[in-house]
Formats: sequence, C-alpha cells, structure tokens
Amino acid sequence: MSQLLLHTSTGWPYLKDILDILFLPTNYEYRFRYNIRWMCEDLKAVAKLTPLIGSEGVIVHTDIRKIGHDLYEILHFVPIRKVIITDIKHLDEFVWISMKLGDWVKFTENNHNKIRQATPPRYQNYIKSTCYLVDDINFDYIDDTDQESISNWYKMVKLIQTFSAHKSRKSIFLKMLKFVKMGCNNKVLIKPVNGANKNDNTERFFTLSSGTDYKMEILQHYPFDNIDELKIHFNTHSDKIVAFPPYASIHGKYDVLKFLFHTRGDPNTTYTYLNLELDSSDHLISKIPINLKIQGSYAGYILIIAVILIALFLSDGDFSTTSILRKLAASVFLTIATKYVYR
Repeated sequence: MSQLLLHTSTGWPYLKDILDILFLPTNYEYRFRYNIRWMCEDLKAVAKLTPLIGSEGVIVHTDIRKIGHDLYEILHFVPIRKVIITDIKHLDEFVWISMKLGDWVKFTENNHNKIRQATPPRYQNYIKSTCYLVDDINFDYIDDTDQESISNWYKMVKLIQTFSAHKSRKSIFLKMLKFVKMGCNNKVLIKPVNGANKNDNTERFFTLSSGTDYKMEILQHYPFDNIDELKIHFNTHSDKIVAFPPYASIHGKYDVLKFLFHTRGDPNTTYTYLNLELDSSDHLISKIPINLKIQGSYAGYILIIAVILIALFLSDGDFSTTSILRKLAASVFLTIATKYVYR
C-alpha cells in the first residue's frame, strides 16, 4: 500500500506552514502549493494526481541547508501528522493540494530514519522532490484529543526549535487545545465542520451560536531564554465578535493562553474569522485565519416580542381586532428598533 509524503521545508516562506500545522486541530482543512518541478516524475501528470483524492498522506517537516544554486541538502525529516487528501488542482506550473488534518505521528528518535529508508534514493540526501509516494510507513499515531498528544507535541517542537531557520526567525509554537462553549462545564468541544456548501470538503468552519460566550485555550511554547512580555492579539470582526480581553500575554517558555469572546446577537447566520497577531515583528507565529460560522438565533427577539405583547395587552384592556393589530405592529416596530440599538 502506497502513502503520499508531503514535505514542507525550513526554507522561507515554507517554514510558516509547519507553524500552522502544529497549531490547527484535527479535521481542519489546509493546503500546500507545489511548483510542478518539485513533484516526483510519477505525479506530474493530471491523470496520476486525481486518483489520490481520498487517500491518506503524511506531512513531513524537512530541515534543509542551501549548499549551492537551487541545491539543498536534507538534514532532518520530522513526520508531523496524518492527512486525508480532499482535493487536487493542477494549475499550469503549480499543483494545489487540499487536505484534512488528522492524527499526530507518534514522535520517536527513529522517525527520521523511517522516512529516509522509505524515500527513493534519489530524494534521500538532497531536495529533488517534495511530494512523492512511498510504501506505507509503519508509524504509530496519537489522536488529537488524547492527553498524550500534548507531550508528543512538545517532543516535536523541542526538536524543530533547534533547526537554524526557526532559530533565526524566532518561531513561537502554538497548539489549539480546546474551543468550548462557556457553561456546560466547558465540556462541549467545538469541532470544525463543512461550511455553507456541505459537499465542499475544502472549506472547514467552526460552527458557533449568536449571542453566546466561548473560550479558546492555546498551548504556547516560547523557546528562548530572554523572555520579554509579548502580547498575542485576538483579531476578528468586532461587529460580530467581542473578545475580552482582546489579547493574551506571553510571560514564560510554557503556558496555556486563554481567550474569551462573545458572539453578538443576530437572527441571521453569518460568516467571519479569527486569527492571532503578535505585537512584535521579531518573532514568527501561526497567523492562519480560523473560519467561523455563526448561526443566527431569534430567541432574544421572540422574548422581546412576548414581553411587549403582554405589556400592551394588559395596558388598556382593549381586545378588539383593530387594537390587537395596532399592538402587533407596535411590537414589530419596537423589536426592530431594539435589534439596531443593541446590535
């Protein structure tokens, strides 16, 4: 059985991809774009690529060193996580590969050798191809919800942080631990699902409810000795989401950052995003936008109408048809006005 290896290297700007991959939860969608010259010969034809949709692959972070013009030596392979290929587009000189993120590869010191031994000899020492098929590698995998995934993640980033490219860019590593609705003992995990088009597997959204409080917890690793307070800002559309506070501070090498936010009340279903921004350009973090689908709710307005109707009906004791119609019209008007006042 064949397995697709999808490499993202420490070359700029590709090392940014691995910060996203390490941050995102299972079932979220990601994409790689490969210049066709970096595809193995067997996969350069469209007819060879299309059958890969629906198959499994493994994302590999590859530490490289430039040793000549367009020549890069491979220093280390780090398999990160399993993926399922959801779409492939051949765009002239580029191949666009969309994938759903899956379980984490269990970290071992021997993973580099496993990748190297499975890799065709012509790709083992120098970057000649960043996307190719190999015989299935016998990795162990860890579910994202398993407590072991946290220690496994730390083992990965402690190796990756030693790569010179991440050192020079001062990468800060983040992992989304949980995304929950406040209350309910914080046990309701919000998971990414398909968005507006349920048949489109290439767009994934977290589905939220309007007028509701949520909490996101993010595992943070800051691999540097000089710890200056840094702020990670919660960036989103303020007309749809209110964050309190709008940032979290990095005070040490390890922490769990907590973001609380409220979705504004709205009867209409809307779409928005959130992402993280660092208040320093000296470091690199994942800035990938997280897609949000906020489902509308009429519950608040129904309550307002009920209160207004009761008040109006009891105000004068007139229950004639004309009076009732006037009171209903007044209720609708006041409800619409309330919507814009408290939006």
